[in-house]
Amino acid sequence: MTYLAGSVVGITGHTPDELLYSRDLNYASLCHPEDLQPMIDDVDAAIANNESWDIDYRLIRRDSSTILVRERGAAVRNASGGVEYLQGLVVDATNESVLRRQLQANIDATTTANREILALADNIAASVRELAILSINARIEAARAGEAGRGFSVVATEIGNLADKNAGWADEIASRMTR
Repeated sequence: MTYLAGSVVGITGHTPDELLYSRDLNYASLCHPEDLQPMIDDVDAAIANNESWDIDYRLIRRDSSTILVRERGAAVRNASGGVEYLQGLVVDATNESVLRRQLQANIDATTTANREILALADNIAASVRELAILSINARIEAARAGEAGRGFSVVATEIGNLADKNAGWADEIASRMTR
């Protein structure tokens, strides 16, 4: 590494001179051990494919805390296509990470709500099927009605009960959709 500028101290806790001129300290040594090899692999793949990279990884700061960073960079090539040097921009991605977690929580909540709504819709569909059967039975009973269709009265009551359940489920769906 030959040049560092910007928020180096704010991100790493080290000065640019410490990272550039120390025998024991360099930028790669700040990378979290679990993230170092994947970071190297991603950068190497980007260089091999003549592409830029956009990667997230953790750095271990001077105070031993970790910070999530995002690095965007590319290889600068000479006239014959060889790599002259790598250049990149490293920024604190902590807020981005928090937003990603919040977004994922919202997606998870929406997915759960959708599953609940689908379950309610399944209940309504099952109820509608029962209503159809009861409706057929009601017609049969009416056709056989003897004393003014006494059996029809029972079937009609059940149809009313199922209709009430459907109305309740429909209200619940509307309530959940407007939350």
